[in-house]
Amino acid sequence: MTAQPAATHSLRLGDGIVVTFVADGSIHVPHGIFLHQGGSPELLTDHPEHLDADGLLLMSLGAILVEVSGTRVLIDLGAGPVNIDLEPLVGAPGSMIGGSLIRELNKMDIDVEDIDAVLLSHLHSDHVGWLTTDTASGPELTFGRAEHFVAKAEHQFWEDPANAGRAAGPSSVQRAALNEARLTYLEDRPSRLPAITTMFTPGHTPGHCSFVIASSAARAIVLGDCMHCPVEISHPHLAGQSDMDIELGKASRARLHRELDRPNTICIAPHFPDYVFGRVVTTCSTRQFVRLDHDVADL
Repeated sequence: MTAQPAATHSLRLGDGIVVTFVADGSIHVPHGIFLHQGGSPELLTDHPEHLDADGLLLMSLGAILVEVSGTRVLIDLGAGPVNIDLEPLVGAPGSMIGGSLIRELNKMDIDVEDIDAVLLSHLHSDHVGWLTTDTASGPELTFGRAEHFVAKAEHQFWEDPANAGRAAGPSSVQRAALNEARLTYLEDRPSRLPAITTMFTPGHTPGHCSFVIASSAARAIVLGDCMHCPVEISHPHLAGQSDMDIELGKASRARLHRELDRPNTICIAPHFPDYVFGRVVTTCSTRQFVRLDHDVADL
């Protein structure tokens, strides 16, 4: 069975909290270039369920919508309307295809003006793709009514002229739009965003953040880019090949693994194929991501 991009699907977390993965598209890359430090060439070939029909590693793209107490929050913004041939960048066939996020929100009867806040785990291009929308008068902030949040270290890193042109980072248009938005650093996040707290998990980028969504019955942790594939749950010793700071990324992942082992904890992994909500199940010899087979966090 080959992997498929995760479709839009929801989870009721309790206390009136509904969490939805809103699909935007997918990334397809040769798994050989995605091998992690500490891994072997067989790491992904032994898991064809994570690969597409062409044998490429498949990663879902999308945003996490949190609806609680009359507030709608988006965590990350997908890749936006793109169809990118990655071969010139990675030296092998690959693609990044996005663009369905707004359409998927509209199917839920949610308009861009209905979003109250946008939380950004980090500013890589596949997480800020819908930061702006092209209009007849030029690019405009897509979620113009929403307050936007990002970690101070993340914002300052990409604002540094020495880093502004790095591959995979935000475009100059996206950086300008973010600076013109109602921007608040996550360190100064007001308590008016109910049920969501920030877990700082740097390493992938200098200001990368994960997010914890908590009810009285359960909590869910949005991983962001700390983990891209289910094999990282099964092999916690791996180091992220794409992390800017390998050792800091390992420390952040180790913290996340400890948190995911706590009772009544759900893992939300936006890049995982097929289905992004699951639990980490550990036995004496194995550790794995197990998909939730229902839409209620009945732990």
